[in-house]
Amino acid sequence: MNWNVKLAYIQSIMAAIGMGIAQTAFSIYVTQGLGQPNLVLGNLFTTSGLASTIFVFPSGYFADKYRRDILIRISFFFGILSQIALVFSTTLMDPDITLTVLFIAQALGGLGWGLSGPAAQALIADSIESGDRSRVFANMHLVNLLASAIGPFIAAGLTLILGDTWDMETLTNLIFMGAICTSLAYIAVFFASDSKALVSRIERTDLPPNTTIDSQTNDQKIGDPSNFILFGRPFSYDVVVPIIMVISGIIIGFGAGATVAFFPVLFADPDIGYGLQPLFTYVIFGITNIVTGFAGIFAQRMIRILGRIGSMFFTQGLAIICLLGLIVNLVLYQSSLITMEFSIFLLVVFYISRNALMNASGPLSRSIVMDIVPTKSRAKWNSLETLAWGMFWSVSASIGGFIVDNFGFLYVFSFTATLYTIATLILLSIKNRVPKESILTREYQLGKLKTRNRVVLPTSLNGHIKAAEEVSGQITSEAISYYAETAKGGTGLIYLPPAYISLSAKDQVNQIGIHDDYTIHKLKDVVRECHKYGALIGIRLAHAGVFALGVADSKIEDPNHMSYKQLYKVLDDYICALGRVTYAGFDIVELSSCFERDPDFFTQFISPKYNKRTDEYGSTFENRIKFPIEVIQAIKQNLPESLMLSYYLSVPQQGLTDEIIEYIKILEEVGVELLSLEFVYQSPSSPNVVNQILHLRKEVPSLPFILNGTFDVSSAETLVQKGQADFIGLGQMIQKDKSFPQALK
Repeated sequence: MNWNVKLAYIQSIMAAIGMGIAQTAFSIYVTQGLGQPNLVLGNLFTTSGLASTIFVFPSGYFADKYRRDILIRISFFFGILSQIALVFSTTLMDPDITLTVLFIAQALGGLGWGLSGPAAQALIADSIESGDRSRVFANMHLVNLLASAIGPFIAAGLTLILGDTWDMETLTNLIFMGAICTSLAYIAVFFASDSKALVSRIERTDLPPNTTIDSQTNDQKIGDPSNFILFGRPFSYDVVVPIIMVISGIIIGFGAGATVAFFPVLFADPDIGYGLQPLFTYVIFGITNIVTGFAGIFAQRMIRILGRIGSMFFTQGLAIICLLGLIVNLVLYQSSLITMEFSIFLLVVFYISRNALMNASGPLSRSIVMDIVPTKSRAKWNSLETLAWGMFWSVSASIGGFIVDNFGFLYVFSFTATLYTIATLILLSIKNRVPKESILTREYQLGKLKTRNRVVLPTSLNGHIKAAEEVSGQITSEAISYYAETAKGGTGLIYLPPAYISLSAKDQVNQIGIHDDYTIHKLKDVVRECHKYGALIGIRLAHAGVFALGVADSKIEDPNHMSYKQLYKVLDDYICALGRVTYAGFDIVELSSCFERDPDFFTQFISPKYNKRTDEYGSTFENRIKFPIEVIQAIKQNLPESLMLSYYLSVPQQGLTDEIIEYIKILEEVGVELLSLEFVYQSPSSPNVVNQILHLRKEVPSLPFILNGTFDVSSAETLVQKGQADFIGLGQMIQKDKSFPQALK
């Protein structure tokens, strides 16, 4: 787990525990302990929100422009001072001075949140793999709410010791405990660091003017900025989606602020509420937070059926129904149509359900915005979200306090339900604009490399495109453009067609060559273009053996008739080609065994069908694989740290035989870091192939797989989801539409 994500969990846990202990006590302390009206309680929350608003937009700007961890560390001091002021206020005897210090504490806390909120949220998003944010945010949301439940249960335990009454001693002790936990949260986030965020290899290259690359997570928003124009201003991403999400969030925040701060008053105040004791109140709040956490997981699961916007609409709609249930319950109770005991039962059921369901959509909302907005703008958008839950939530707390004081809870609940309904309905306007979150979009740490997704272009090229010049073997400008467009379209890993390592290794007229140093220049061009658009790129070193064309004065190199000297000349050709691969800047070098479709040089050794040698390189399985293994070992010994070794294997018609599985195990032992499989005669998603892959997985559990073949997106996702492949070679889909990987986001 990323360092910043770990700290985010710690911060979230401690802050949630602190709030779970202190928030209810704070509300009762102000209204009953200090004898202040609900309007004053609302004004305290408003002070915090307005204070955060002062810094939220400058913070978002500077967090995107400069280091985010600097702002987080500055906010630490405001946060600690706010907790000191809060505790100090409870020691004062004069209620007016106490109230003044409480306003100062709220202002300091708001300033700290305004400084750190956008920067911290953006830094966390930069530290989570793309395509995985909904899951991680949902898990963090669950942990946060479980921690929020711990706080009330701790408070409930303290009330058993201190007394089950809302007296000043109990309230001040609860506030003190909450302040300690909150201070620990500020200390944890102090150690977050920009340098610990996810870093991609593509940071070493410059970006083209019309492309924005997420410098931390390789999120890519491709295309002409004029694709998205709002009020005459071009954007490189669909700006309408985050705008609608933020507007919806502001409306929900405005509605929530008018109600949430006063639920403790409804539970505890005997004059305008139910007069419940601390123990019962805290237990209900603790249970609510536990249920809310699991409701978030439920909302995450509903994505598979309804999509992210559909899941948000569904859960928020149910929350609105529960809020209406609270209204009906109060009407019946105040009309003496139901008993107090039954009304409390309904209060608990509807309160827990409303709170859980409305908060369940929070992680989804955040993941949608973070997936669409590029990293350079994330903190600004987080500033807007902070605005929703800072200024608007807090300002509405004053409005809610006024309504409760003058009209009662029925009216404030109706006010909130109306706003919730508006905020939920406007989500439908972007239902078809929110991209799908596919497992194929998830990044993968591939040894020293990180791929931005699981989509691979195998060693294939559109048949209408000339790959290389016939005589020189240099890759053509047309082919370079093709691969650049493929990278621009979002493919994570691109393999060039097999490149011959010597003239006597060539088997196609227009085959790419890596047999001479003059080929490096053009190969550097294609590598640079692919890196520019965020893709990793590999190349396969090829030798056709007995199936070679026999170019110019070169001789056909038949493994059955080659002397030791000739064999080691081939080994030297491989090593020289490796040097050119390194100099050109490739990420991956690949070797191969093609058991079907024109068996290559290695296969002509490995397969008894072709290998008729009677010396140490023939006859037994161990002898037949000896020369290919010697080549692989030599390449591994000369492999620079910047380069990764992969191996392509086309499976014969009889499938993954015991010999082939044993060979793959040896490949891993000698240093192969990635295996690319293709079942030529069978569907890669057929039960027979799946069973073979599962068996292979047991034999080499730590070796990453690319599975090549003909897939639709659903079957490809299923294979990756079930762990049957780490990457999917989607050559046909990419050739039809080079930008299709973008549609997966």
